[in-house]
Amino acid sequence: MVQILLAVEDPLLRNLLAERLTQENDFQITGAVGDPESLLDVVMLGQPDVIILDLQWSSASGLALLERVLLQKPDAMFLTLVSEEAEDAQVMAAQNGARGVVTKTEGITVLPQAIRALGRGEVWFTRQVSRRIFQEYHRLARQLREQEQPLAGLSPKEREVLAHVAEGLTNRDIAEQLHMSVHTVKLHVQRILQKLELPNRTEAAVFAVREGLVSSLPKRVVSKDTV
Repeated sequence: MVQILLAVEDPLLRNLLAERLTQENDFQITGAVGDPESLLDVVMLGQPDVIILDLQWSSASGLALLERVLLQKPDAMFLTLVSEEAEDAQVMAAQNGARGVVTKTEGITVLPQAIRALGRGEVWFTRQVSRRIFQEYHRLARQLREQEQPLAGLSPKEREVLAHVAEGLTNRDIAEQLHMSVHTVKLHVQRILQKLELPNRTEAAVFAVREGLVSSLPKRVVSKDTV
C-alpha cells in the first residue's frame, strides 16, 4: 500500500486527485495540505511514501517548498505537478530534488503509474528530461573534478604547452619543440590561461610548479606572449 500525501493549494484539484487516487486499491491518502506553512510538519508527522506537490502556490514558491522539506527530510519522495510541458520547468523540479514530474495536461492518465514508480524507488521523467538531467550531472561532475584537480581541465597538448611555458620557453621555442605553428601555440596559451583563470604566463608557470607538472621554475619566465 502506497501512502500518499497531497500538497495542493487549489481545493478543487486537491479533492479531484484524492477522489481519483482512492479508487486505486494499492493507494492510501494519508493527508492533504493546502497550506504551505504546514507542509513540513505534516510530512515529518505522517512520513508518507510519496508526496504529490503542486508547484503552483499563490503565497509561496513550489520549488522553495520542495527544497525546504528535503533539507529536513532528504529521503522524502516528491512527485511534482507542473502546469506546463516546458522541459525547463521539469528540469528545475528535478534539480531541486523531485523524483518525478507529471504535467497537469497528463494529469490523472499517468499519475497512478508515476506514483507506483516512485513507490518502488524509481523516478518518473520523460526521456528528454532524463537526458538533460544526465547532461547536467555530467557537467557538474566534470566541473567538480576540475576544481579538485585543475590540471584535469587541460588537454594533454595543453599540459605539454604549459610545461614548456613553465620552463621559460618562448612561443617560438615551444612551436619548434612541439612541431606546430607559433599561432597555434599562442591559442593554446590563451586557452590555458582562460581555463585556469590565470592573468599571465608567470602565474601559469607558478601554477605548473605547484601542481607538480614541472619541478621548479627557471631563472627567467617569459612574461609576455612573444615569440
